[in-house]
Amino acid sequence: MKKYPVKTYPVDKKKVKALAPRYPRYIRWSDEDKCFIGSLPNLCGDCCHGDTPEEVARELTISAELSLEASAKFGFPFPEPRSVIVTPSEYRDSPQNEQIPCHSPRRNIKPKKDTPMKNAITPKIQAIARQYPRIIRWSNEDNCYIGSLPDLDGDCTHGDTPDEVAQNLDECAEIYVADCLDDGTPLPEPSSFIVSPS
Repeated sequence: MKKYPVKTYPVDKKKVKALAPRYPRYIRWSDEDKCFIGSLPNLCGDCCHGDTPEEVARELTISAELSLEASAKFGFPFPEPRSVIVTPSEYRDSPQNEQIPCHSPRRNIKPKKDTPMKNAITPKIQAIARQYPRIIRWSNEDNCYIGSLPDLDGDCTHGDTPDEVAQNLDECAEIYVADCLDDGTPLPEPSSFIVSPS
């Protein structure tokens, strides 16, 4: 069988490293796999997993760079980094197809580590909190990463790196769950989201 040479192109790694952070990252817990799953909706979909959101955030950065390098090597245009819309899976087949933006009016709120709570952050609270999916995206307006908990607080934290935001989102989710348990407020059911570029 005759083999045909594949034309390749030089890769500008500086350009790749500068562009990779602009792609939104989606992190969710998988009961089936007993780990966190990471997705790059604009690039390669589900592409990594890990035991913690921070680990997945690091893997997503590497995956974004590798995906862009592959596109550059074979002469494909880079996809446009777009904001992400999350659609709860229970609504995806409904006529309304209710879509929830991954942003809300709350902006740049860091978790309050000194928030008084009757319930300490127990393993039970951590187990509940990890069920809620997280979105990390770059904001040109704020020149930083924004972290969102679509089921809970919407945009609730920010940071200079995806790892930092992933850690902050852990704390935000845990504090939110603990506050609800303290107040007797019912917690929303963690949604299974379908992610699609807007």
